[in-house]
Amino acid sequence: MNASTLLAELNRSGIRLERRGDKLHVEPPPGMDTVALRQRLTEHKAELLEALKAKTCDKTALLARCKIACEGLPILPTALYEALDDEDRNANPSLETLRAFAESLAERMPKALPAGIAAACSRLKRTLAEHPDMRTAVEVVDPDSAPVLLAVAVRGCGYVCLKAPRKQYDGFKLLELVARWNRKGSNPE
Repeated sequence: MNASTLLAELNRSGIRLERRGDKLHVEPPPGMDTVALRQRLTEHKAELLEALKAKTCDKTALLARCKIACEGLPILPTALYEALDDEDRNANPSLETLRAFAESLAERMPKALPAGIAAACSRLKRTLAEHPDMRTAVEVVDPDSAPVLLAVAVRGCGYVCLKAPRKQYDGFKLLELVARWNRKGSNPE
């Protein structure tokens, strides 16, 4: 049995196999007999490590699979892609795995999520990653709505959707508040 056949068989059985340096990391489904599995993996370890090393993830192909996996769900393909860590991206997850992950993300999302918030939070996450000096990022999702919808990200804390009363919303005051929060050591009170 060659490594690619074994990898396909493991994938069909729900066994997650990753390369971590010169070791194999195995996550079998609950209740599976791991003694026989470990013996098979030990016998084919060198070939499996090589096959996993050669298995690279093409971002365009992965995004295309994310798009298919998100069909009918309130998850944007880019949000699904960004929710994957580097290890998951490099493992080149199958469409079935991506769909299961997208469904899991959708279950954790609030049921009445305003349109555009998920995409805004995704962009804010990217902004904070690209600018390590920033502590806070804000995006006005819909400036014409009543109330005005805002997405706010605070490094190390998370994301929140805010609804600001239309009459009280002032974009310049919001920018000033964000600037004060982004200055190290300042308190926006």
